Amino acid sequence: MPASPKDCDVKTEQSDDARPAPAGQAAGQRVESAEALPEGLAALGLTPDGLLPVVAADGKVRQPGVPIAQIYYVLASLLCLVMVGAMTVPDRLPFFKSSKFTGLAHTARPFRQVLTEPVIWVWAGLGLAVLVLSILALAVVRHRAWVNPVVTPLAAFSWRRVYSVRLWLTDLLVVLWAVWGAQMIWFGAPMKATIALANGAVISYSWISLTIVLGWMIALGASGARAPLVYGEGTTEYGRVLAGSFFWAGLVAIAATMLKLDMARGYVLLAFPLGLLGILSSRKLWRAWLVVKRTRQGLYTQRAVVVAGSSEGAERVLAEFDRAPTSGYTALAIALAEGTTASTELVVRGLPVVPAADAVEAMRALMADSLIVVDSPHLESAFVRGLSWELRPRSEHLVVAPDMLDVAGPRVAMRPVAGLNLLHVDLPVFSGGRAFIKRTIDVTVSILGLIVLSLPFAILAILVKATSAGPAMYHQTRVGLHGTDFVMWKFRSMVAGADRQVSGLEDHRTAGNEVLFKIKDDPRVTRLGRWMRRWSIDELPQLINVLSGTMSLVGPRPPLRSEVQHYTEEQMDRRFLVKPGITGLWQVSGRSDLSWEDSIRLDLYYVENWSILIDVQLLFRTIRAVFHNDGAY
Repeated sequence: MPASPKDCDVKTEQSDDARPAPAGQAAGQRVESAEALPEGLAALGLTPDGLLPVVAADGKVRQPGVPIAQIYYVLASLLCLVMVGAMTVPDRLPFFKSSKFTGLAHTARPFRQVLTEPVIWVWAGLGLAVLVLSILALAVVRHRAWVNPVVTPLAAFSWRRVYSVRLWLTDLLVVLWAVWGAQMIWFGAPMKATIALANGAVISYSWISLTIVLGWMIALGASGARAPLVYGEGTTEYGRVLAGSFFWAGLVAIAATMLKLDMARGYVLLAFPLGLLGILSSRKLWRAWLVVKRTRQGLYTQRAVVVAGSSEGAERVLAEFDRAPTSGYTALAIALAEGTTASTELVVRGLPVVPAADAVEAMRALMADSLIVVDSPHLESAFVRGLSWELRPRSEHLVVAPDMLDVAGPRVAMRPVAGLNLLHVDLPVFSGGRAFIKRTIDVTVSILGLIVLSLPFAILAILVKATSAGPAMYHQTRVGLHGTDFVMWKFRSMVAGADRQVSGLEDHRTAGNEVLFKIKDDPRVTRLGRWMRRWSIDELPQLINVLSGTMSLVGPRPPLRSEVQHYTEEQMDRRFLVKPGITGLWQVSGRSDLSWEDSIRLDLYYVENWSILIDVQLLFRTIRAVFHNDGAY
C-alpha cells in the first residue's frame, strides 16, 4: 500500500539522507572538539565555513568563532588594497624609488630587480597565503566528524546562490591577483607605466588591467562557467572556464590590433596563464570541498523525488546515484505511476513510495527541490507537462532522465522540431583531428618521460636485479587495438615464474573479482616490488609501448587474452576501438576493488565518450589515485 504524502514528512532535527551524528552530538550542531580538526587548527578556532549561521536542534542560532571564509575575504581585501596602493602611491617615497618608470615600458626588467621590490613579495605572499588557507580549509572539512545537517528552506533551496557567489568572489580574487600581479612584475610599482594610442593620447596600463579584469569576469559568466548545472561533476565546468578565458584573450588580442595598441607581450603572456591556472586550481579546490559536503554531510545536493513509470526505471536511477554519490542528487522518495507496484528492491531501500499524482506535494513535504522523471514512455506526456506547470520557477526543478546510460553530456544536444524535443547523440569518432592531437601528446610526453627517467630507470633496473633472482624487466602479452596482441613492458615486481604459481593460490584470493586474479598480500611480490606497486612505478616502462604506438597515455586497461574470453560479442566490437592506456577510468576508480561488470562498464564508457579534455582530467586524477593507493595490490 503506497504511503500518503503525510508519511513522507520529516522533522527538522534529522534529514533522511544524512548520516547519523556521532555519539553525544546533537543534530545540527557543529563539531567543536579538537579531535575533529587537524593538529594545530583547533587551537586557532578555525572552521571551514561560516557565511551562514547554523540552526541547532534546540532552536538556537550557533555561529562559529573564527570562520575560515571570513579570513579568506579579509586577505582578498588586503590584496585589493595592495593593488590600489601600488597604483596610487607617490613616486617620491623611498619604498618605491627602485622601480620608477617614465614613458613606455615594453621590456622585461632584470629578475634581480623584481625580487628587490617589497610590494612584489607582498603580492606573492598574499597569493600563497590564500592558497594555503584554502587547502587548510579543505583539510578541516575532511577531518571533521560526521555532522547531521539540519534541513531548512535555506539549506534546501539557496545553496546554489551561495555557492555561485563564492565562485564569483574567488574568480575575481584570482583574476585581480594575476592581472595586476603581472603588471607589477613587468613594469614595477608604483604602476605608472603608460601606453600610447594611435591618436597620440596616453593611457595608463592600470586602466588596461582593469578592463581585462572586468572583461574576464563577464566572459566567465557568459560562458556558463558558474552555472549550477556544471557544479561538482564532469569536465564541463573546466571546459567552460577554458572557453571563456580563451575567448576573452582572443578578443583582447583583436582589440589591441584594431586599435593599434602596442601592448607589452610579456605582460599579456604573464597575466592570462597565471589567471587561467589560478581559476582552474580554485575550481578544483571548491569541487573537492563540494564533494566532501555532499558525500559526508548530505549538503549542497539537489534533494529529489523520483517520478517513475515503472519500478525498474526507479531502480536504475537510484543505482546510478549510488554509483556516483558526488553527482549532487539525493533521492528522498519514489513516486510511481498509477497501477505500478513497488519492487522488493525499492521496499528494501526504505524510501517513501507515493502515487505519481502526489509527487509535487511529497516533494514540498520533504523540502526537496527537484522532480526527476524516468521511464517517461510509461507516463503520459500531458502528465509530465502538468508537473512542470505545478512547479515554482527558480526554486523547484524538473529533470527528465532519458533511457540512455553512460553517454557523456557533451555528446548530447537538444533540438526542438515541430513541438518535439529531439536528442541528438554524437557518435564517437576514432580518427581525424582529435586522434592526431592525442597521438602527438602521446609521442611528446613519452619521449620527454623516457629522457627524464632514463637515469632512475637504470637505477631501478639494477635494484630489481640485485634484490631478487630474475630479469629486471617483465613482459607480458596483452590485447590491444582491434584485438591484436602486443608485448607490454613493466619492471618486474614479483619473483621469477610468478605466472606459473597462480593455480596454487586460487584459494587465497582476497581481492579482484571472478575474472581478475588479485591478492592483497600476494606472497609472490618482492619487497622492492611492493614499494614500486604502491606508487605505480612498475608501470612506467609502458612509456616504451606508448612511443611504439601499441598503447596510449590514457585508455582502457590492457586485458589478458584469457580475460577477453569473458567479453560478450558487443563488448568485443566496441572495447578494442581505441588503444589501451597506462592510466584510465579503471585505474582512477578503484582498480582491483572493482567488480568485473564495473570494470567493463568503465572501459566502454571511455571508448564511447573519450576526448582530449577527459584525457587531461584522467591524468590529473591519476596523481591523486597514486597517493591514495586505492586498489593497488
